[in-house]
Amino acid sequence: MPGFGVDLFGEDVFGPWGNLDALPSGRVAWRFFDGVDTYLLPVNPQTASMPSMKRSITQKATTAGIQVLYEGLPDVKTMTFSGVIMNETQWDLLRLWVRKRKQIQITDDLGAANWVYITSFRPSRNKNNTYEWLMDYTAEATVVDRGAI
Repeated sequence: MPGFGVDLFGEDVFGPWGNLDALPSGRVAWRFFDGVDTYLLPVNPQTASMPSMKRSITQKATTAGIQVLYEGLPDVKTMTFSGVIMNETQWDLLRLWVRKRKQIQITDDLGAANWVYITSFRPSRNKNNTYEWLMDYTAEATVVDRGAI
């Protein structure tokens, strides 16, 4: 019997929409997905701020002295995440995904999925004799849509 993502005709070509990706170690990895390719982060970010809701309310007084409230357009939602890069392969793949000029879906280890456009990536190198490529990074993204496809 075929497993998830595989049917009688081969690999599923429409994407990885199923359970969270659990690695053999049992860790659930963050997943980047652009509609075609998928990348599982080898090291999950250490910190992440998820998009939150904030309403834009304006109040005006009428000539009768009554306050009228207006709800405006919602603010643009952003998310930030930061973590560590341990090796050259991780560095190259993370840079590849940051340079994509299209929106990607980021699914965290709790299963929250957000379609985002990455707007900023700031790596900073740490000197370490054991890990030559050791770097900390911070990334920012504008949330385009929430949820799965």
